[in-house]
Amino acid sequence: MTSLYRTHVVLGIEWRISFQNTAILNAIGEEFCSLLQITLCEIGLLGTDLHLLQLPVSINITQALDYTNWLNQRLSHEQSVWDASIPSLDTKEQSKIQFHYGYIATNIKILLNDLSLLPKEEFDKIFDDLYIKQRLHTFPFWKATPFIQLFHFGVSVLLYFTI
Repeated sequence: MTSLYRTHVVLGIEWRISFQNTAILNAIGEEFCSLLQITLCEIGLLGTDLHLLQLPVSINITQALDYTNWLNQRLSHEQSVWDASIPSLDTKEQSKIQFHYGYIATNIKILLNDLSLLPKEEFDKIFDDLYIKQRLHTFPFWKATPFIQLFHFGVSVLLYFTI
C-alpha cells in the first residue's frame, strides 16, 4: 500500500505527516492534519511564541482501535519523529465526536510541548489560553471539510475508490 505525505512549513518548522493510502487512514490523517494546521495557524496569527525547536517534524499516522495510545516519539538525532495511532470516528453522537477531537488536540499539545523550550507549566497556560481565547475547543472540526464528513458519515469505502 502506498503512503500519502502532507508536508507544510509553518512557524519555521517543516511538518511531514504520513499515512497509508486507504479510505480510513486518509480520513484519520486528514483530520489530524486539519487540526494541526488550524492550531499552528492560530499560534502564528496571535504571535504566540512557544519557543519551538526549529527542526523537521515527521509524524506517522496509523489506525488505533481505541483511545489508549498517546503520541509516541522515536529516537532521532536529526529530527523529531513521532508515531500517532488514532481511532476512526464512526459515530454521529456529539459527546463522542467531542471526545475524539479532544484526543487529537491533546496529542497535538503533547507534540508541541515536547518541541517547546518553555517550562511545562508556562507552555500549558499559553496553549490552554490559546484554545479558549480562539474558541478552538468549541470548533466543530468534523464539519470543517467535506472530506472528513465524507468518510465519517456515510460514504462507503468502495465509493471512495471509484470517485
